[in-house]
Amino acid sequence: MSSSSAVSTTAPAGFTEDAFEVFLKGRDEPGWLVDRRRQAFARFQAFAWPTSRDEEWRRTDIRAFKPAEFGPPASVEPSPAALRLLQRG
Repeated sequence: MSSSSAVSTTAPAGFTEDAFEVFLKGRDEPGWLVDRRRQAFARFQAFAWPTSRDEEWRRTDIRAFKPAEFGPPASVEPSPAALRLLQRG
């Protein structure tokens, strides 16, 4: 008996342009939403990470946060078992 697992599209690590493009290609979304996502990503790239010199972040230590270790979520298809559970409802 074989086990079933979810199928995923692997995206590059980090919030990079390449990872963002893989994220967009893995989704079936209307054009207006893709445009909004592109605008939001451009805004994200335009700003620097906060520092302890920024009043709002003065008491928040984000040195342990490693953005290169995170990225947009991968496209994942539900497993056959998950689909069966959803269809029960």
